[in-house]
Amino acid sequence: MAVYPSTVQQTNAQTRGQVQGLITEQKDRFAGRLGGLAGALREAGEKLDQQDEYSLGRFAIGAADRVDRVAFYLRNRPMTGVVHDAETFARRRPDLFLGGAFVAGLLLARFLKASSLKENPSW
Repeated sequence: MAVYPSTVQQTNAQTRGQVQGLITEQKDRFAGRLGGLAGALREAGEKLDQQDEYSLGRFAIGAADRVDRVAFYLRNRPMTGVVHDAETFARRRPDLFLGGAFVAGLLLARFLKASSLKENPSW
């Protein structure tokens, strides 16, 4: 059975489209989780403000605003743009990029672990 180049190209295009769809879905899911994290930070900041822990409350609310901006950016930017922006930033400031990636990974792991414990309390 002979495979024609147009068939291979069609299959490649279909596969590429499916992969891009999955990546976009994961990006949107991550943006949603970040939105949830921002909401939790904002709520904690407001509670700290009520308890006269003013500087901590303002810090948490400021962090929530930043996380909200990242979530908005991810929701509204195509994946190719996100990758391009990350590559550009990593080339200009590799120290900040690696440090930020490390801290973001720690925060995300902690948040995901906490949210999975709420969903599966038997863990």
